[in-house]
Amino acid sequence: MTNASHSQVSLLYIVLFLLPAGCGGVCSGFGRNKKTYFGDATFILRGLGFIVVVYADDYNAFKVYPGCAHNRLIHTELREFQRELHAWGRGNQVLFDAGKEHMLIMSTANPEGESIRLLGVDFDGKLCMNEAVGVCVDEASWRLRTLLRTRRFHTDAELLHLFKSHVLSYVEYHTPAIFHAYETVLAPLDRILRNFLRQINVPLIDALLSFNLPPLETRRDIAMLGVLHRAALRQQPRHFWDWAQFDRRDLRRSARSQRNSVRPLLEVPFADRLRIGRHSLFGLIKVYNLLPNCVVEELSVSAFQSALTDLLKDCARRDHRDWPHLFSCRYDMWCHPLRHFP
Repeated sequence: MTNASHSQVSLLYIVLFLLPAGCGGVCSGFGRNKKTYFGDATFILRGLGFIVVVYADDYNAFKVYPGCAHNRLIHTELREFQRELHAWGRGNQVLFDAGKEHMLIMSTANPEGESIRLLGVDFDGKLCMNEAVGVCVDEASWRLRTLLRTRRFHTDAELLHLFKSHVLSYVEYHTPAIFHAYETVLAPLDRILRNFLRQINVPLIDALLSFNLPPLETRRDIAMLGVLHRAALRQQPRHFWDWAQFDRRDLRRSARSQRNSVRPLLEVPFADRLRIGRHSLFGLIKVYNLLPNCVVEELSVSAFQSALTDLLKDCARRDHRDWPHLFSCRYDMWCHPLRHFP
């Protein structure tokens, strides 16, 4: 039970193995989901080596470990952090809900702990995102079946509008969390739009050209490129700025190696070492650098994404066979579709 004079806070402890040994390390963190400001708790966290990040009403802290760190060592330090924070809570009349405290080690090699839910999305220990995509597919499929029961009352254009409102809005809420997942994991999700278009007899290219509805995999690429462009424009949230550093080196680059000369971004060195890095926002930096200047020089995210959609439509009109993957970071850069599209 929580006394009325106390604030109640829920915590989440995470350890995130994303890098191989010697490539920077492991992130350990915690977050809260209520508007209870910790005040001087930040000094405790920083004293234990944590980096504190506050975004909206979420309070998060992360710590970097070497990639070779043993799980037992990480758990020991997290429990020490937990004791220190609970001691601060007792001194400041803040109680922590034990039912909402979790410890998890996320690792591509040695995960430990059960899946956790952050902002409605389930994260597994290996960040494969099977569970999150499965939940999303089940809910979206149910919404789609409900929508199709009303098809005799609506035109194709009205059905597409309803699909965008009731199905697409739910599916794309998960985009930043599942963007890095394997193609085989994302395939059931991508089939939802294709199945819907087949049910109403609208070809995929007509959905793009006539109804401004690209395939779901293309929409994910455009959405995440928008995040990268927002960081390049130095708009909030600012914690993405560290990963969108401008490449100011005076190098001679051909048009085939890099078309973006307005805001070229510096590639993250460790991104190519793991699949999760190549297929994430870090991998999209290479795609961003391949975009033509007329797209990158847009001064707002909405205008930038509209320019990307126009570029995609132009590619589809020319019957380019890889137009749904025009902005994908899952291609080898030497044969990327953007290199062969004027």
